Amino acid sequence: MHRGYTRERFLSIIKKLRRVATGIGVSTDFIAGFPGETEADFEETLSLAREVGFDQAFVFKYSPRRDTPAADMPDQVSQPVKEERNQRLLDEVNAQGAQQHQKFVGRQVQILVEGPSKRNPARMTGRTRCNKIVVFDGLPQLLGRLLEVKIQRAGTFTLYGEADEGR
Repeated sequence: MHRGYTRERFLSIIKKLRRVATGIGVSTDFIAGFPGETEADFEETLSLAREVGFDQAFVFKYSPRRDTPAADMPDQVSQPVKEERNQRLLDEVNAQGAQQHQKFVGRQVQILVEGPSKRNPARMTGRTRCNKIVVFDGLPQLLGRLLEVKIQRAGTFTLYGEADEGR
């Protein structure tokens, strides 16, 4: 995919970021089944995901795009293999995300209130400084405000909290 960096360089950058910005959120994108990807290559991707411990990652199955170099590359990965790798990677990313989010339970965090929750408009949602979604009971008047919320529980990619204000 013509990436201009190595695994070692990537890990070095992540370590430096975490050293200078404790609590930083790290997310990425993955493509499973890029042409020429071997099982060993894919295992390296899983290993990297485990080592970094991403807060979130977007996982996609490779699909050919017309007029791109990859569409004409040899060693296209079969659809069943792409789907199986995609699911394995998604399972790993979900486990890592849940683990990272669990660390917030019991902590007080500051959020920027964004508006009603998409899944339950009777609740409000906001984001932490490291881009984690927090759902809480609150009033629409809180929109656009910074608010302290105590995290009560964590889902895979969502935190659930309780605010002292705006109920």
